[in-house]
Amino acid sequence: MSAVTLTQPRITTMDKPNTALPANPAMVRQHAQDAAFYWSQLDNSARQQHIGIEKYRQFNRYLHAHLEGLWLSAELGAQFAHSALQRWNGAGEVFVCAYLAALNDNDHDDDNAANSDAIRHALLAHVEQDPERMLRGLISALAWLPQERSVQWLIELSRHTASPCAQVAALRAIALLGPSASFALQHDIAHYCKAESPHVRASACRVLGYALATHPQAAHLLQRASQDKESTVRAEAALALARQGDLASALPVLWQCILIQTKQHEQATGWYRKQAERRLLRYLQHLAGMLALGYPNVSQLLQQLPYRAALHFVLYHADPSYLPFVLRCMHDEAQQRFAGWVWHRLTGVEMQALCLPEPARTNQNMSAWSAQARADADDGLPLPDIFAIAAHPANRQWPEPCRIINGQRLDRTLALQLLAQGTQDLRAIAANLLAYANRGITIPIRGPLNAQMGALQKLQSA
Repeated sequence: MSAVTLTQPRITTMDKPNTALPANPAMVRQHAQDAAFYWSQLDNSARQQHIGIEKYRQFNRYLHAHLEGLWLSAELGAQFAHSALQRWNGAGEVFVCAYLAALNDNDHDDDNAANSDAIRHALLAHVEQDPERMLRGLISALAWLPQERSVQWLIELSRHTASPCAQVAALRAIALLGPSASFALQHDIAHYCKAESPHVRASACRVLGYALATHPQAAHLLQRASQDKESTVRAEAALALARQGDLASALPVLWQCILIQTKQHEQATGWYRKQAERRLLRYLQHLAGMLALGYPNVSQLLQQLPYRAALHFVLYHADPSYLPFVLRCMHDEAQQRFAGWVWHRLTGVEMQALCLPEPARTNQNMSAWSAQARADADDGLPLPDIFAIAAHPANRQWPEPCRIINGQRLDRTLALQLLAQGTQDLRAIAANLLAYANRGITIPIRGPLNAQMGALQKLQSA
């Protein structure tokens, strides 16, 4: 395995000059747009087969370069970042604004501290207008910042007087940062587990799974949360229990929450359907990582899931015994390209000779296509030749139980290789499986590269 070099961000709390550098407004505006763009590329990279570790490093470097350009432009940089947020209201724009605001905090100057409070409150009020869309940008900024700059925000956002949205941001950021940031919580975790807001209670479970797993009341708090009236809280409690090795308690709860989330996904529309799908896929990939091969009733679960979600589970479970199910999914026009891609990722067989020619696009067949089929075609997924794929020997070469990815047995050695050198989609699968084999170590594959490689080094020495 080749060594992986790190690109450390150049921004520190001591780099900034006393006065803003002369800046070209057009260039500063471009910094604001590009910073949000590159964050979005990194945040959405987990399913990307075209983003490898080198491209991720490049995007990571570009993101920090644009953030640095905004930061050095002082008020002009903050102004353009805020204008972009007002126009687009996206998580990427929230990330940029929060990152800059936290970097500019000055805890030793009363005037600046008051101004920082005002900026924090204004940004949070904006996020609270549509937290489903924007909150993840704030959480990500708190996790990407140098910890000495995020601490004050975590402290303020986790106070009992803060809004539920603020507390969720602090709790989920601390879950991402791990034990080193848990001191910033302004109350014992039991306080948040009893909060009125189910979103706060669910986020507290994440902290117990990632940052406070050794808390003396962790098992008790999670067992109680696993019986919460809200399914989202029960699911997060189950995931935390699983991370602590209590699969007997976790699996029945998570299984039921997946069925509930499936119904919610089917009933939702528009943006809310996308959010319901995001949550469902997250639950399923965790279930896929924690289940042993041959676990009973998986086939029944697959039949109860939407094809897309079921294929997602099969990919993360990496069990070739479900290749026949993948082949059946190819007969669904809306999912056939994605199913072909899952088959390719599991078997490692190149698709060039196993694809049909692309059909000519006419107004008639465009209207007949489902939105999902069109999206898969636009993403470049090829149209599989179902009969040629069904006849391929790769479907029958795995008589013994094992996990596979790219046609190779997915053992610990291969998983570590993929984390160091693979594309983001394969790194996500490897990280998910290793997280349950190595409790307490998580690879944040969408986080700062230095944090990823630090976690990888811990895994390699575990």
